Amino acid sequence: MSAADEPTPPAPMTSTRMLVSLWMVGGDRTLAQPQGDIQSTDEHARRPTPRRIRAHERSGRQRPFATVTAVTIQPSGAALEPRLRRQRSAWMLVALVWMGYFVVLAVAAEPAVRVLKGLLMPALLLWVVVALGHRSPRWLVAGLVMATIGDIAIDIAFEAGILGFLLMQVCYIVGFLRMGAAAGMRRRWPVAVGYLGIWLAVNLGLGGQFGDLRIPVLVYSAAICAMAALAAGVGPRVGWGAALFLVSDMFIAFGQADIDFALRSAIIMPTYLAGQYLIATGWAQRTDPGLRVPV
Repeated sequence: MSAADEPTPPAPMTSTRMLVSLWMVGGDRTLAQPQGDIQSTDEHARRPTPRRIRAHERSGRQRPFATVTAVTIQPSGAALEPRLRRQRSAWMLVALVWMGYFVVLAVAAEPAVRVLKGLLMPALLLWVVVALGHRSPRWLVAGLVMATIGDIAIDIAFEAGILGFLLMQVCYIVGFLRMGAAAGMRRRWPVAVGYLGIWLAVNLGLGGQFGDLRIPVLVYSAAICAMAALAAGVGPRVGWGAALFLVSDMFIAFGQADIDFALRSAIIMPTYLAGQYLIATGWAQRTDPGLRVPV
């Protein structure tokens, strides 16, 4: 056979590799179809041993015996780089908007404060969409949109701002429930009892000082306490984010009840932003466990 007649070897796989095999008793076949960078996540997966094969044969089953190693599919390095660059760019935008907000707040540039306040949550939402694409949790996206409405409306009419944030709480509650937060909350029932105590203390202790806002505060505080209790059932990161969000809203409630003290106003926005950051990033990491976040 001449060199020209020799079969051409198959091209090597450059961006993919297969690390999982399916051993078939009765067929002796190995399935190996490249599907991306695949890493085994089951260290205890067992090959068919002679003892297991004999037990399978004695069972009289006609189907081939098979064992499969559990796998996770990860993007190859070449596909990952553009994605990470886009995420870094989105985080830079978040940092610029958030730091810019505190700078203009410090110098009391009122028009700029209102503009940048309305961009705080859209910047975070942009990162979610860039990081997760079509997998972006729709209830997280809807919640951040409602939070944006609340941020803008609360400086125009306080009741309208409460409504925007109430809708945000509803979105988060529905999203947490769809992630199985109810079962997690039952395992952490002392946390839920603690939030119930906070709700009772605020409304029984300060309810009379809210005036016409007593009923709106009653409803909204019930929603945010329920959201925070369910967030604890999702995971620690989301749970701490919801707790910080609750702290921020409690300081707002103190102001509405004419209770003021040093640094009350200064605490509201940092705890609010930290809370939203932890909720959004924790939720995103539940969707994509390999997702990287700055902190």
